[in-house]
Formats: sequence, structure tokens, C-alpha cells
Amino acid sequence: MLVYGCTVGGTFVYDDIFVILSDPRMAHPSLWGRFWTQPFVATPDKPFRPLLSMSFAVQYFLSGPRGWPFHLANILLHALASGAVAELARRLAGLRTAWFAGLIFAVHPAHAEAIAAIVGRSELVCGLAIFCGLCLYLRPLSAGRIAAIAGCGVVALLTKEQGMLFPFLILFLTPFRRALLRPVAERKQTAWLAAILCYLLAGYILYREMAIGFSWDRAFLEWVLNPLVRSRGIDRVLMPLVLVGRYAVLLAWPHRLSVDYGATAIGWTASPRDPYLYLGIFTVIAWLVALAFVSLRRKWAAVFCLLALGLTYGMVGNIAALIGPIFAERIIYLPSAFVFILAGMVIGRLNLRLMAPLLVVLTAMGGAAAFSYARLWNDPIALFKQCVRDQPGSERVYALLYREYILRGDWRSARRVAGESIAAARESDGPYTMCIDADLALGDLDDARAIYDRGMANCHGFERLFLVLEGGKLAAAASPTTRAAPSPP
Repeated sequence: MLVYGCTVGGTFVYDDIFVILSDPRMAHPSLWGRFWTQPFVATPDKPFRPLLSMSFAVQYFLSGPRGWPFHLANILLHALASGAVAELARRLAGLRTAWFAGLIFAVHPAHAEAIAAIVGRSELVCGLAIFCGLCLYLRPLSAGRIAAIAGCGVVALLTKEQGMLFPFLILFLTPFRRALLRPVAERKQTAWLAAILCYLLAGYILYREMAIGFSWDRAFLEWVLNPLVRSRGIDRVLMPLVLVGRYAVLLAWPHRLSVDYGATAIGWTASPRDPYLYLGIFTVIAWLVALAFVSLRRKWAAVFCLLALGLTYGMVGNIAALIGPIFAERIIYLPSAFVFILAGMVIGRLNLRLMAPLLVVLTAMGGAAAFSYARLWNDPIALFKQCVRDQPGSERVYALLYREYILRGDWRSARRVAGESIAAARESDGPYTMCIDADLALGDLDDARAIYDRGMANCHGFERLFLVLEGGKLAAAASPTTRAAPSPP
């Protein structure tokens, strides 16, 4: 609460505008039923999060388009999720692990986007439901507790796609639970729980397939959002390892944070000179060695955390299939909990006189960094300026900053930002379109024509720009293909 209380005075930023303010379903209760039959947002990947949409709609109905109730709800949800992580760690490995995992999870700067961005609530609710369900599973099963676990599964499923992993996480936790509750015979209760979770997952898959479908064509995925669509051959194999290295650095030393890492910020080719590639390879090897070691020693709590980390990260790491973004801070929210529990198992073995001050220092450093970054979300221009400085290869952050300047009527600043964005994505039509629009607003027709020529020369094979001369006035428009707004995977 101390770290993220600064966001209560914030507004709607980034995807919040598309998901909440621009969705006509939010303000009309008669349209709320469509949340259960239509995608979360109109994007190619067709996310389905009806419970999340309902939470936004109810808040919008009660408080209108005011940001503070939405932000306050996010802060409270993150506080609850942090407490659930601490309790899960306590039941797995004791009180010292709980202190470490809960506090670091609460203040880690990589989580700032999930909390400060209102749409980040999908991560918060899904994570909270999963953590609570796992905690409940580590107690003797009763009819009420089985119902509560199933309820957690339903909430997770209807809030974010990662909720589909909940039954598998329960399965991974079973060996530790058997060792913990060995005297208790619960074959019947366990069978009921397994059957209920299987039916819930199957029912969700069937319902979603009938409502909106699961499959989507990756050809509609824009390379400026996920450059991996351009990876070929060995690069498609190695780039996920580069991402593993980047996520490892993000969790160990979160600096240069950004709302987007697309276009050339990360790129689509794996260079032998890229340190992230070798860090990713080392991280994967370390995970395999650690899993083999703790499995042989039957350290079931560590086995569970390693398997849970691999499963939850595997869904968002662009490994088997591409997702919306190439890299995003918000999607590491759930996997990071298992990293911090594992770290707590190691740190918790230190002498208390050493562990206590270390934990205080880490909490203070993480909290200060998270506060500084979260506070930027109250001022979109300051936020996107910082993102441009930290990730100058991302076309998306330039476009977001460009839009903010336009909303304030500052076309000269918008034109400057548009010109700088060409370096981030020279082969995308987006920067050229922004430049031309700004030139037209400023009356600089000669520069608009020059930018158009550059765009036509550099954007071969991509969306083309079209000029329309009407009464001697130059106009610019994008291809008839609508550029979809990005959303979380």
C-alpha cells in the first residue's frame, strides 16, 4: 500500500483507454451479456476474460470514468496476492521463506505495470485466485474446501488464459501434499476434486471454442509488437532463450522498465555477441540441473516451484507459439512468485542476523524503485518519455507519446517524436503515417510529400501509404487494413 498508493491519483493510460473508456459495453448494463460471448478486446489473438470485463463494467457503472476507484482496487488486489504468496511460501517452506517471498513479491518493480495499469488487473486476479487455490489444497480436503478450490479455478479461468494452468499446478503440488498430510486418507475427496477441475477446464475450453474460438492467425500479428514473427530458422529457436535471459535480468535487476519492448528494442535475430543469449542458456541449464537435484532428494516443495515456474513461464515465453507481445513486465507476474519462493528457500537458510538486514535492504530498494516507476503512470507524457529513453527501439512507445501530444494539441512535439520513431521501425508504415499527419496539421505539405516518398521506399511488403489530393490539399491515410490495438496475452 505504501509503495503503490501513489497510483490512486492516476488516470487511464495505454490499454486502459481501449479496454475501458472506448468499449461501448462498459457504460450500458444491457450489453454486459456480450462480455460472455465476445472477445475481451477486438484483437487477432481473441482474449476471453468475461469476469475481468464484468469487474470493470460494475466499477464504471458505480463510479463513472474516474480513475481512482479502479487504481485503488488494483492496489488492494495486489496486497491480497502478496499475502497469498507469503502464505503459500509458509506452507511450502516455513516462515522465513514466507517473509522473503511475500515482501519481495509485494515491492518488486517489475510488477508496477500490472498494478499501475488498470488492465493489469487480469494478472492480479488470476494470480490471487491461483495462489489462494494452492494454499487451500495444502489443507485437509472437505466439501467446502473442494468447492472453494474449484471457485478459485473458475475465477482464474474467466480472468486470464493462464488460469487454464491451475489444474496442472494442483497436480504438481500433489507429491508435496502427500508428504505433508501423510496420515490423512482422502482418496475419495481427491478424486472428486480432480474430476471437478477436469470438468471445469473441459467446459471452459468447449464454451470458449463455441463462443469465440481458440485458434487465431499469427499472420495478423504485427512485427512492431512481436518481432519474432520475422524470426526464421535457428533464430526462432534461439530467440526464446534470449527472452529467458532478459526475464532473468528483469527479476534480478529491474532497470530500464518500459510498457513495450517491440520493434527493434529486442529484435528478431539472436546474435552470438548478445549476452542475453548466454544468460538464457545458463538459466535453462540451471533450471534443469536444479530440478534433477531436488527430484533425486525428494524436495517436493522445490520440485513444485520449479515445475510451476516452467509451466507458467512456458505459456508466455513465445516458446511453442507466439503471443501478442515479445516481452512484457506484466506477464511475468505469476511466474515470478515461484522464483521468489525458491529464492526464499535459499535465503531462509542464512543466519537470521544476516537474513533480516538483507531482507530489509532488498525490500527498501525494491519499494523505492517500484514507487518511482509507478508514480510515472500518473503522468502519461512523463511515463512514455521515460520509456522512449530506456527502450528507444520500440515503435509503440513513440506512438503512445505521439498520441499524448496530439491530445494536448502540441503538434510540433508530436512531429518531433514521429520523426524520431522512424529509427525504431524504419520498415513500418506507422512512423511515416504519424509524420505525415503531423505535417498536414502544421501545413508543411512539402515535408509530408518527402516523408511519403521515404515511406513508400522503406515499407516494401508492409502496409502501404496512400495520398489523396482533394482541392489541392494533401491528405494521408493508412492502408484499409485496420491496425489493431495491442492487448495482454
